[in-house]
Amino acid sequence: MMTEHFFTAIILILAILASYYTYHCFRNKRYIKALTLSAPSILLILLSILALMITIEQSTYQRLTKEHVVASVEFTQIGDKQFETLLTQSHYSPVKITVLGDHWQIDARIIKWKGLAAKMGLQPLYKLERISGRYENIETEKTANKSVFSVKNNNLSIWDLLVEYREYLPWFDAYYGNATYFPMKHEAKFIITLTSNGLIARPRNLEASQSLAQWLASS
Repeated sequence: MMTEHFFTAIILILAILASYYTYHCFRNKRYIKALTLSAPSILLILLSILALMITIEQSTYQRLTKEHVVASVEFTQIGDKQFETLLTQSHYSPVKITVLGDHWQIDARIIKWKGLAAKMGLQPLYKLERISGRYENIETEKTANKSVFSVKNNNLSIWDLLVEYREYLPWFDAYYGNATYFPMKHEAKFIITLTSNGLIARPRNLEASQSLAQWLASS
């Protein structure tokens, strides 16, 4: 966190210095010099605002290092292809939802840094986005009832801004991470981890291991 604050402070200081020098040139009627400096001054101001937004975004995105446990899911079958699902995320209250289908799927989005930002130690960030059900049979998938639930938080998000202006800000790399899906089974428990390569689900009990083994055997 200290690295991100330092990075933000440096950009902010450069923006202030450039703006002051541009203003000083205008006051001394050095208009050509002032106009030359106005573009980089505006760019530095915009970068400082974006850096501040990224620092704030640290509260809604979690740091991603090596392999990090991001959530767990537990299933209780309550009907045909109906599972009461307990989703637990770090730092958030557990949520109960009803997921329909044969499989559960969870999606995340990731921000990865590159270039100068990566060299300065900014860690990749992630945010879980949704959990949904899916049917193994494609024809059933087309016609059966669907279930999808948002798991993201209603806090400040700079995702759209990063994607829209990424060609002008080459020191970050923003992309949607991959999703992972596994079969649902009564009393099965899974943990979801995230690495720099994407989401991974791992069985947490015998029921989950059995459902995975049966699924692999049938594929």
